[in-house]
Amino acid sequence: DPGTYCYTPDLAWRDHFRGTAAHNTITVDGVPQARPKGPFTWQSRPSASLREWTTAEGFDLVDAWHDAYGSLADPVRHRRRVLFVKPRYWVILDDLTGLADHDIALRFQFAARPVQAGPGAWVAAHGRRGEGLWLAPFSTASITLDLREGETDPPAGWVSPHYGRKHPAPLAVYRTRARLPLRIATVLMPVEHLDAPPRITVERDAAGRMIALRLDETGELVRFDDDTLVVEAAPSVSPAPSPVRARAR
Repeated sequence: DPGTYCYTPDLAWRDHFRGTAAHNTITVDGVPQARPKGPFTWQSRPSASLREWTTAEGFDLVDAWHDAYGSLADPVRHRRRVLFVKPRYWVILDDLTGLADHDIALRFQFAARPVQAGPGAWVAAHGRRGEGLWLAPFSTASITLDLREGETDPPAGWVSPHYGRKHPAPLAVYRTRARLPLRIATVLMPVEHLDAPPRITVERDAAGRMIALRLDETGELVRFDDDTLVVEAAPSVSPAPSPVRARAR
C-alpha cells in the first residue's frame, strides 16, 4: 500500500494515493476501479466477491474477483488468485475476461529503495542488508516494462510512510494491448543476490494457452487452469517441498 499522505489539504494528491494506479493491481483502458467524490466518499465503487481463502501448512491461497470494468463497451471482469508456496515464493494469477482488445496495465509499487530491471522484464528491489525481492510477469501476450519514479503529471511512483510526508519510489508498470480473455502469471521470489536471477519457463498446451510455470533450478512445476492450482515437485528434489494442491470452488 502506498500510504495516505493527506486527506483534505490537497485533493489531487489524496485521490492519487487512494487511486487504482497507486496500488499493486490492474487497470483496464486506463480506467480506475473506483471513482472518488470528495476526500472521504466515492462516486462509484465496484462489487467484489471472495471465491476462496485457504491456509494450510504448505500454502496459502486467496481467490477473488471484481466487476469494476463491467460498464465498458466490452465488459471486463478481473479475477485474481494469489498463491503463497511457503516460505519460498508467490504466484499471482490475473484473469481478464472479455471479447475485445483492451489496454492492460499491471503495477507494482515499491518502497523508496533501489530497483533493478533485467532481461525478460523482470525487476528486483534491494533491501538494506543486500537481500532482494525478484518479480516477473508471464503471459501469451507481449508485455513491456516501464519504470517510473517521482512523476507529478500525472503522479506516479510515490509512497507515503507517514501522514503528511511523501517520497519518490520506484513503480514498475507492465503494459500490453491484447484481445481478451487474457491471463498474466506473476512470480515474486525472495533472493539473496542477483548474480543468477531465477529462471522460469512457460509451458503451453496445444492451443498455445499458458498452463504452467516451471522453476528451472528445481524442476518444480506450477500448473493452473480456471479451477485448480497444483504445485508439483520434481522427482529428483530431496527433500521434496510441501505438497500444494489448491482447488478453487
